[in-house]
Amino acid sequence: MYGNAYEIIDANVLRKRKLKKGGEKMQQKLIAYPNLNAELARNGLTVEMLADYMGMTKQNVYNKLNGRTLVNIKDMQTIQVFLKAKGGGAYTLDYLFSNGD
Repeated sequence: MYGNAYEIIDANVLRKRKLKKGGEKMQQKLIAYPNLNAELARNGLTVEMLADYMGMTKQNVYNKLNGRTLVNIKDMQTIQVFLKAKGGGAYTLDYLFSNGD
């Protein structure tokens, strides 16, 4: 099978696997919040811009977005306000932080 496959790691994290012929894993990338990632991309916003807005390092924000560290409610609300201010969209926390189910 070629292309991408998704597997559930836990209730909040999906793992995206790149597959090559025979189904062997080529590369794995965590996608904890696919809607949030999509909205950042649609609005031309980067993780670096978000990190600056949140007053965090880029690596810290990457860890939160990839499910490696906890995203608390304050972080969620800050990200929601960032998207509204910079991207113009008003998104619910449920939408932004859903795991794609």
